[in-house]
Amino acid sequence: MEPRETEGEPSQQNQQQQFEFLTTYNVDNVFDFLEQQHREVEELFADFENAISTAHRTRQKIFDTIAEKLTMHTIIEEKAVYPNLKEVDESLVLESFEEHDIVKTLIKKIQAIDSGDESFEAKVKVLKEAVEHHVKEEEEELFPKSKSQLDDEELQALEEAVDKQFSKLQMKTQSQSKKQRGGSKTARMH
Repeated sequence: MEPRETEGEPSQQNQQQQFEFLTTYNVDNVFDFLEQQHREVEELFADFENAISTAHRTRQKIFDTIAEKLTMHTIIEEKAVYPNLKEVDESLVLESFEEHDIVKTLIKKIQAIDSGDESFEAKVKVLKEAVEHHVKEEEEELFPKSKSQLDDEELQALEEAVDKQFSKLQMKTQSQSKKQRGGSKTARMH
């Protein structure tokens, strides 16, 4: 039986369907979305570890994808999630910001070296460990606390903020992809 809508008010189900991040990731709520992003990055780290250490180009491509996914994820969390969860556990949210700074610094260090550099693999391993620690705290502490403490209105505000940030990042990524494709066509024409 479908939930009924009162006049002028969409049902909870219809409200969630309007969020791009929920439909893109085929999830029910913001926490499932964030956890699914965590799983994607974990799989990429596993792919990196399983790639032959002499396959520098393959490892570089995998790392580039890891960096892109982590960058998008940290932007969403810092601009949309953490401001809405600060009242749930301010200390843990502030710690999460610091952990993000570590991840961003490691990404920059790795991007500054060649995939054939002897420290490339070690740096990616340290990045993986930092991400694993951060994910564990979010999934075992921050997310459960948030699920139990946020009311429907606060959850709606969180999902709206995440959707706005997600949509903005999707448009930026699509725009960059179009520019790159256009740039490579121009280069081939000359």
